[in-house]
Amino acid sequence: MPGSEDFFRLITTSPLYFDVKAPRLFPKATVKITYQNPDLQPIIKLGIRQANDAYFYKDLAFMVPEIERLPDYWQPIRQGDVVLWQKNEDHFEKFKIIDNWRNSEIGLLNDSYGEDESLITGSAKKEYDIALKKIEEQYQTSIDNIVVENTPPVYDSVEGFLDNVPELSRIAQYNFNLSEYAEMPGYRKKNEVTIIDKSIRGKHDIYTYVGKDEDLNFTFTVQDINRHKGKDDFNVKVFNSRGELIKELILKDDGINEGTGKVLPERQLKVLLEDIPFGVYRLLIDVSNDDLFIKKIVTFQNLITFKSTIYLTDSEEYKDILGDKKLNSTTIYTNSTVVRARTAHDDGLQTLRVGPYDLVIDEQHVLKSIGGLEGITTIVSPVNDVYMEGAGVFSFTRDQLFDPFYNFATKVEDAENLNELDFIIANYPKAEVVDGWLVAEASIEVPNLYLGGGKEPSAQFILSLPGLPENKRHLKIKEVLITYEKEPITAFNFISRLRNYINGLFN
Repeated sequence: MPGSEDFFRLITTSPLYFDVKAPRLFPKATVKITYQNPDLQPIIKLGIRQANDAYFYKDLAFMVPEIERLPDYWQPIRQGDVVLWQKNEDHFEKFKIIDNWRNSEIGLLNDSYGEDESLITGSAKKEYDIALKKIEEQYQTSIDNIVVENTPPVYDSVEGFLDNVPELSRIAQYNFNLSEYAEMPGYRKKNEVTIIDKSIRGKHDIYTYVGKDEDLNFTFTVQDINRHKGKDDFNVKVFNSRGELIKELILKDDGINEGTGKVLPERQLKVLLEDIPFGVYRLLIDVSNDDLFIKKIVTFQNLITFKSTIYLTDSEEYKDILGDKKLNSTTIYTNSTVVRARTAHDDGLQTLRVGPYDLVIDEQHVLKSIGGLEGITTIVSPVNDVYMEGAGVFSFTRDQLFDPFYNFATKVEDAENLNELDFIIANYPKAEVVDGWLVAEASIEVPNLYLGGGKEPSAQFILSLPGLPENKRHLKIKEVLITYEKEPITAFNFISRLRNYINGLFN
């Protein structure tokens, strides 16, 4: 979309899709958008389609009212897209004196004309407006002339703040995860082993918390029931709080690739990560089908939750696999507002007790659901052999339950009065103003930059504008410029680049 002084595209809907061809594969693309934002659209995100049809998103530009209206006593320090605002107490106290004066003067003015301004008419209205304008002008002059003591801020950099985070009750955050920099409030390390001896089946998504001076330590006891054809590797992928894969361990298939139903002895896989940063960790149990049973989990972590799904299997259906294990009912806990459940066998037909409600599972392979749940809900399964899912997490004890997506500090948008706090931290990309237009840009690199299309590669971009059509907002986009980039040829990479080029000619 070439730019010009007279042309722009009016955007009234979201999302906005656009495909851009590339002459060949590139490791990096930079998208620059020139636009105007007359209705103060608060969030603009750039996305790019991945090989699996999902979209990877990157923040492009923010214009959040609560932040844009921060008074001058909130002093910002920017480091890349991260901004730290610190309240200057001297400036704030002087501002409060002037603000109180303004409120008092307007109150006296209203009293002299009657409390309801809308009832003032005629010449009295003109006199009132002149007096009000005089108060506002004097107020603004006083604000502009505030002399602030030259006292240094508490922190002279964003990095200094994150290295020594103050009490969380003094902080508001926006689009920022403080969990990497401050321990979970109230967390207590327990020097004892946690044992989960209830059997679960198939793929699970486990979240746990590791405190300071703790290791991540899990031992899984697994068994392959070999009811389906194919290999059943037990694969555990460990992710940190940033979503980065930091460890992957694989317990290879037991050697039986046919669906014979033959069961070999239990095996164990230990996951141990030492000297790691504190924070939330994700253990993705990534298996190809439901043949793999996790019969026991032993861990030194005391917060363990299962995201979205859990599949209980201590039932008569698997008596030959479970041996002499007592098949008792199972109690689990969830913070989900809705629970859906199903079973695959007659032995799994049952009535779940979900909080004060009954959830009847009276047919196979059909999800039954119940909603309207609040807080922490207790679920009792009398015979197990049940798959459950919800919009939250599950745990085997109430003490183990925690929300891995919790917010450490007050969100800016939830704060009743930001002036009661001392710091605001935000991931807040800001557009620049150039000749009356806003200019924002973001770069996406491999592996998130996916160029599909084979011989004619192209990138499929998306512009996400949350709430724009619902709130009848619009953008004026003048230009979208995409620049594909690659590493320049230097003396250090010439030989390897030439070798790759020659190999490409013969492959």
